[in-house]
Formats: sequence, C-alpha cells, structure tokens
Amino acid sequence: MKDIESVIKNIDTCPTPAGLNKSIVSRIQILEQKRSRQRASFFGLFSIVSFAGLVMSFKALWTNLASSGTYEYISLLVSNPSDATTFWKEISFSIIESVPLITLSLFLVLALAFIISSFKTVENIESKLIIA
Repeated sequence: MKDIESVIKNIDTCPTPAGLNKSIVSRIQILEQKRSRQRASFFGLFSIVSFAGLVMSFKALWTNLASSGTYEYISLLVSNPSDATTFWKEISFSIIESVPLITLSLFLVLALAFIISSFKTVENIESKLIIA
C-alpha cells in the first residue's frame, strides 16, 4: 500500500517520452474522425430510407384520405359554417372516424425519423469537418 502511495506522490517527477502527448491526441482525432464518418454514413443511409418511406406513406395517406370521405366532411364544415356550429359534435366525430389514423401515424413517424436522421447526418459531417 505504501508503494502505491509513493508512486502516486512521485508521479509528477516521472519523465514522459517525447511526443507521447502528440501521438495520443492524433490517435484520438483519428478515432473521432472514423466514428464520425461511420455515424454520418449510418444516419445518411437512414435518411434516404426514411425519405423513401415518407414518400410512399404520403401517397398512401393521400389515397386513404380521398377514399375515406374526410374531404366531404371538411368541405361541409367549410361551406356551411352555420350548420357546422349547430352540429359540431357530430361533424367532429365523423371527421375523426373517417381519418385513416394508422396511415397518418406512419407518415408522422417517418417524417420525424427523416428529420432527426437528417440533422444527425449534418451534425456528424460538420464534426468530421471541424476535427479535420
């Protein structure tokens, strides 16, 4: 135990090899660049995949909205506001029932995934440029 304490007390007096600090810092920078490049590649690929899914889910959402009758309820709401205020509960429940919630949820999840992965891609590219 005393040997360890004496080593810790005398650690400042131990000489370090020349260039050790520089080689450690350069190795850390190389590893950070590699990690940043890997993350940028992963998030870039994920951005592309999520964008493709976003386009397909938007097309499906548009088709489902057209076939579900949501447009008719909304046009009734806009065209005749006096009836809309009278029967607002029935119209709002009809709109809620006619909206394709699964397709809408899928679209929103893919939109969020695309936004987050795009920001992460840009963030990793910027960090790679700053390190270099």
